[in-house]
Amino acid sequence: MSSGLLIYGRQQFFRLPNTNSIFIYQPKFSSLTKAPHPLFYTQQINTKKMPVTILLLIVGFALLIKGADVLIEGSASIAKRFGVSPLIIGITIVGFGTSTPELITSVIAALQNESALVLGNVIGSNIANVALILGITSLIAPLAVTNLTIIRELPFTIASSVAMIILIFDRLFADGENFFSRGDGMIMMLFFFIFIYFTVTSIIAERKKNKRIKKQVKEIAAEVSAPPVGSIGRSIGFVIVGLAGVMGGGYLVVNSAVEIATAFELSKTFIGLTIIAVGTSLPELVTSAVAAFKKETDLAVGNIVGSNIFNLLFVLSLSGILAPFKIDPNTIVDAGIMTVIMIFLFVFALTRKVITRWEGGVFFALYVLTMGFVIIREVNGFDFLI
Repeated sequence: MSSGLLIYGRQQFFRLPNTNSIFIYQPKFSSLTKAPHPLFYTQQINTKKMPVTILLLIVGFALLIKGADVLIEGSASIAKRFGVSPLIIGITIVGFGTSTPELITSVIAALQNESALVLGNVIGSNIANVALILGITSLIAPLAVTNLTIIRELPFTIASSVAMIILIFDRLFADGENFFSRGDGMIMMLFFFIFIYFTVTSIIAERKKNKRIKKQVKEIAAEVSAPPVGSIGRSIGFVIVGLAGVMGGGYLVVNSAVEIATAFELSKTFIGLTIIAVGTSLPELVTSAVAAFKKETDLAVGNIVGSNIFNLLFVLSLSGILAPFKIDPNTIVDAGIMTVIMIFLFVFALTRKVITRWEGGVFFALYVLTMGFVIIREVNGFDFLI
């Protein structure tokens, strides 16, 4: 095996002859002259082990996604047996079920004190949901936006994003570190239950007089209105298998991501914003793209906005309640970018009540620009002092 040198920002990666390892060389700089200090350090990356780590990451994503599907099916079946309304099941279990991968990975990351992965995952998933998923989907077919989404859900999402920034940006009001406390998590969780209450009551009230709402209610209910399949024992078995899948998958994803970040000296925020965020958003991407090809896009925007609300108000708040964490200053900037993208969605939806192909192109361009900014920031080791 030959030796080689790769320059990566301020780091140099080199391989020694006849080894399976890559070493990182990063000079120490003098604070006065900015010249390389004669002392330096190296970090060994075992490239022989890295393919296994990447494979475990992929397996983890597969377990997360499939486990979430099985868990939703089992939970919905049990709810039907206890007489829960199909509408309630559709809004809660099925509606938020696609965010189960984000929930599990964030909770596991919080419990393992990997706080940067939590916010990176939540913010990165929300950016990917709108800029990447809605961008690609609306390029395939224009997306209609319902009045309920424009009047209530989008403003609520933007308000929740602003509230999150205020809660995590403690230095805006006092000196010290930025911190997401249990109290912050409880405030966000309260907003989540308020949202659920008003969503359910408003849909029930409006479906009687609004034909479009009535049609949407029928579509939501149709997804879960079939009778439960098999015995109650089978349904419980689905829940147990689904939980095992998402928990095992979440553990593999978090630990593999941390190992990759540590090996290549990448920040946990970067890994959360990119690899984990896109991986946990795969269910929404596949579902939305298939629906666009079939011209069945009536609920696409509402589903994405609902997923973003769940990520902000439930995933983040539960993670903070279980294990309060410090805030990486860069994530405050990323949260601002997420909020701006949501404002773009609100403006586009408000003007024509449809997301056109050119607007989808704008969203996709915003995603590329955002990821480019994140990569450049990571390569150059730039941190915002906020």
